[in-house]
Amino acid sequence: MVESAVLWDRGSDGVGRIRLNRPEKFNALNEEAFDELFRIQAEIAEDPDVRAVLLTGEGSSFCAGADLDYVNTALASPGDFRRFTNRLRELFQNFERMAQPIVAAIHGHVLAGGLELALSCDIIIAARTARIGDQHMRLGLVPSGGDTQRIPLRLGRSQAMDILLTGRWLSAQEALDIGLVSRMVEDDELIATADEIARRLAASSFPALREVKRLTHLAYSTPLSDGLVAESDAAMSWFGTPAFHDAISGFTNRKR
Repeated sequence: MVESAVLWDRGSDGVGRIRLNRPEKFNALNEEAFDELFRIQAEIAEDPDVRAVLLTGEGSSFCAGADLDYVNTALASPGDFRRFTNRLRELFQNFERMAQPIVAAIHGHVLAGGLELALSCDIIIAARTARIGDQHMRLGLVPSGGDTQRIPLRLGRSQAMDILLTGRWLSAQEALDIGLVSRMVEDDELIATADEIARRLAASSFPALREVKRLTHLAYSTPLSDGLVAESDAAMSWFGTPAFHDAISGFTNRKR
């Protein structure tokens, strides 16, 4: 029996665990993987028991981007290629817009669309030996999954130009130093560390997590003054709710 290109399960701890499952292809995303990920995203959106998501890759690498056979099929016509790039953009935006916080555990090769996938997540934990890069320019290609937009937003113009125009590899240490990833751990600690973070998030107040994620994303597209008003409005809408009183009660009890 052939296993699915993507494995997915809901834990009793509130964590939805997604595993890219094409290790023989370095988890390159083929059409089946796209279909499965879209299906999983829809299921998570309808499942109130999933309060955090963990994204990992089976085998020696997190993700080597889009599968070349799938890309070649998309090159049949301009319309086919447009549909491919639309799917790529929508897949990553769906993760970015997901109400649940997403933790990505990356290792091995993380390149092109694999990097774009990781950057659509909220917290990125990198194994020490991970090799990370956009790589599109080394092939003479233009990114279509968001690297030209998300990397500058994270790093600023100078660092982004270096990474995007040269297509060079980054070590996990350099990626951590410049702020491309959130944390770096030893290879044998990667999954346990990322899973612990996801479980801790799932144990937190989901309404608060959802609002903080939404407000943080606003910072990328909203003037500071408008973002501050949105934050204040969100805090006021929180006031008086049962979750607010539970949080205040817990804080007060800890202070005693």
